[in-house]
Amino acid sequence: MDTERTERLWQAVMNVAVAMKKEGIETGDVAARLRDAKVLLNHCIYDEHAHGEELLAAELAVEAVQGQVISLLREIGREGDFSFDLPEKMAG
Repeated sequence: MDTERTERLWQAVMNVAVAMKKEGIETGDVAARLRDAKVLLNHCIYDEHAHGEELLAAELAVEAVQGQVISLLREIGREGDFSFDLPEKMAG
């Protein structure tokens, strides 16, 4: 199962959330939702019995958090200040 793209997207969203926190921007439940998405993603990575539907659920969870972060940034007029560029290929 190809999880690399979803892992990279998760990392990009996490990077933006961390940068927001460092700048004192309130992120609400983003951290908790990212943890939940990571649990789903890790299941797909490490469980040989995981199915494509589970990867889709992980992708949708990450994309939902990304949407939440974009909304938060849009509300405060800082949407263009942060980038969701996907990190290069994950190490390891």
